[in-house]
Amino acid sequence: MADINNIARNSTTIDSVLISQEYTTEKITNLLRTKNSDYRVIDNESGLSQVWTSFGLPAKTNELGHVHIIYGFASCKECKLTYSYESSKIGTTPLQRHICANKKTSLISTTRPTKKQRSSSCSSSSASTIIKINDTDTLFNFGIQKQITGTTKEIDTLKTLMVQWICGSLRPVSIVEDQGFIKLLQFAVNLGSKYNSFDINCLLRKRSVITNEITTVARQHREALKEQLTEPYLNRSLTLMPDIWKDKRNSLSFLGCSVVLVDNNFQFITFDLFCKEFEEPNQRFMSIINIDTNSMNYNEVKSLNDLPADALSFIQTIKHIKSVVKYVKKAHINSDIKKISNTTLKQCTKVRWLSLYSTIDSFNKCYDAVKIVLKTRPHAAVIQINRKPSLHLGVLSLLKLKQVYSSAKKLDSFYRNQVEKKNKKEANVQHQQVVVNIDGDDEENEFNDESSDNADDDEYAFESPGILGVLIDNAHFVI
Repeated sequence: MADINNIARNSTTIDSVLISQEYTTEKITNLLRTKNSDYRVIDNESGLSQVWTSFGLPAKTNELGHVHIIYGFASCKECKLTYSYESSKIGTTPLQRHICANKKTSLISTTRPTKKQRSSSCSSSSASTIIKINDTDTLFNFGIQKQITGTTKEIDTLKTLMVQWICGSLRPVSIVEDQGFIKLLQFAVNLGSKYNSFDINCLLRKRSVITNEITTVARQHREALKEQLTEPYLNRSLTLMPDIWKDKRNSLSFLGCSVVLVDNNFQFITFDLFCKEFEEPNQRFMSIINIDTNSMNYNEVKSLNDLPADALSFIQTIKHIKSVVKYVKKAHINSDIKKISNTTLKQCTKVRWLSLYSTIDSFNKCYDAVKIVLKTRPHAAVIQINRKPSLHLGVLSLLKLKQVYSSAKKLDSFYRNQVEKKNKKEANVQHQQVVVNIDGDDEENEFNDESSDNADDDEYAFESPGILGVLIDNAHFVI
């Protein structure tokens, strides 16, 4: 019977070890918070530390109802936050730094005083307000501050110093409850317990040093905020809340924005992103709308040249897609594209603005099919887009050159004809000049290009040296 119990105990231990290898602290925390029926925190009966009143061991319940402890971890009973725990290596040091454990330990210490504490409280004066507890160094190291008994004189002196500081430096009374002020005093007390009484001016720095430190700390906090906001932003779980409020005392309006999020540990976090003075004279909603509209118009693009290169390329891509879709529709090849890609190109309309997205999306899906279909189709390229001479005129010029250079006789005849036409034209010009000089009547003998010159003369109006020049000029103007 003892052997059977040992085998069962060993098998349970092996199962727990195998289970613990599948988990991490983050995974156990999420399971304890989301799946309460299968995962829970049980008491650590073997733990002797006071921190086990707030912590326990995570465990899993299987289908048969058996509970398997997930060893190597310790979970908080309140917030379910899980830590790595090994009693032989780390101990309970990380657990005692937990917030819930600090609250629990402080509550137990103040509600259950020892005999020595009760006797000291009875012998103290009636002005003592806090019970004194055991002052061990381990509690200070773990962040649990000891409670002291202040005399009436010490409390009155502290109050007087605070009043003199607040009234003399015009500080708000609420500063005595500020957490930053309390932390500063606590740090000074800790230094006093370490170095005894000393001159505080040895540690205080000038305001120029503090100003530089503000810049450094601000940069560090910005980097930390970037890391903290990256995951919620990517998961679209970040909330920004703008707000405008007015200071009734100074009649100043302020514009601020707060960030609200829930981290992976299910902790609700909120902080102010920025706050600045709203300098507009009229803070009504119509004024805010006009400001927003004016700011949008200020950044408005006036022409296509104002767009960046990426935006221009995007617009050109849309134009090319529209031209391809138009050709596909007119050529009636959408059915061929559908046979390959099981979808067709969709043409956009001006009535529905979402149709442009449908056109681009359909082109993206049918891109390979469109390339295959268009390769089999005959296509024509535009050679000339205006009336200026271009390279396609060279085809007709080559025919003329081929005819002239077919034989030496034709080449000589072509050259003679060109020379005769040139001489004839010069003679006509000289004759007209003589007639004008004799008659002296410019109106009756006005030079008329249309009556005196024929089409052939206009074709060869330029003088070209040699046969090749005549051929080039002729080839150009004949066409």
